[in-house]
Amino acid sequence: MAGPRGGWHDIRREAPDRHPYPGSLAGPAKAFTAASAKTPTLAIMENAQKNPGAANLTDIPGFLLQGGGVPVKAGDNVIGAIGVAGAPGGHLDAQCADEVLAANAALFQ
Repeated sequence: MAGPRGGWHDIRREAPDRHPYPGSLAGPAKAFTAASAKTPTLAIMENAQKNPGAANLTDIPGFLLQGGGVPVKAGDNVIGAIGVAGAPGGHLDAQCADEVLAANAALFQ
């Protein structure tokens, strides 16, 4: 989990039969992007595709514009982010992240 104020807690869970994809690199980058921008990475990616002026977001060191990064909020405050990688598509990574946050929403009240 990425914390927007400099605190990083890298918690990883990997399925034993996962695809040999370097998710260990993509997940933290997606979390960093979501925490820094305070926006889900799928939304950032879609906006960058529609707005040529935002295409340079891919040049920011550590940013990864693929679905699967979702900010964690307590009320209106971003307190961290979750980054999911390894599904056959960023939209599925994003769905997984959303479901994890929804299942644990009571922890962030």
